[in-house]
Amino acid sequence: MSLQAFQHALSELVASPALCLAVRAGGAGFFERFDLSEMEKVRLSKMVWQPGMSVSCSMYRSNRITPIYTLLNFTCKLLGDGLKSELEHYWSSMELADLQFKEEIDRFGSFLRHRIVTAGITNPYVEEVLDFELALNELQFIPRRKLLQHLRDVPPSRERGPFRLSPLIRIVRFRHEPFKLLEALGRERTPPQDLPAGEFLVVLSANEEQTDMKLLNTRVGNMLLSIHTAEVSQQCSSEFMELVREGFLVPQ
Repeated sequence: MSLQAFQHALSELVASPALCLAVRAGGAGFFERFDLSEMEKVRLSKMVWQPGMSVSCSMYRSNRITPIYTLLNFTCKLLGDGLKSELEHYWSSMELADLQFKEEIDRFGSFLRHRIVTAGITNPYVEEVLDFELALNELQFIPRRKLLQHLRDVPPSRERGPFRLSPLIRIVRFRHEPFKLLEALGRERTPPQDLPAGEFLVVLSANEEQTDMKLLNTRVGNMLLSIHTAEVSQQCSSEFMELVREGFLVPQ
């Protein structure tokens, strides 16, 4: 018996309305997972019936959905009526480590990617919009000014390479025309089903105050992705050096 065990059991009940309902229905097996006294079991059994427990469950869910709906807004819009069931599945299968915004959206992003791979999600736009929003959020949370200063301080001797992808950019692959897709979502509209399909590579750059989005030539985009995969490149062609001047590539 310990205060920690009681608090752990209580936190799991707050995090799961389904567990509360199970305990209300007499599911005493829940308590066997914790080192609880009989008095503590009785206290918890009574707490699940209190109006305050429903409020606590609602507040908990509200706190967890806030970063998801705020930072993965377009993805949530695409999920539509299926968002609630995806969240229920996610919350029931993923143990909460903390409520930090970045970690929560990364966890939910990984969950959705698994659901896409296993055909749990079939909307054709979700994967590329999810990749886009996750990349955008990565740039939002990086120490931008510190990285810019570090890049400015690179010794001249290193400016000839080898080179790597700049930490201030991300490359996102779309399978549908990205600007029309994102514009529709930004206007609260359902994306049209006849969006042009193909390979569209977009670069997101945080070199300026506002993150910039630009459509890349497919060959150039694939070159940047290859460098990112290999982590470093020794090339020095004129086209390659233009990517360095544009800030897409930086000295290793």
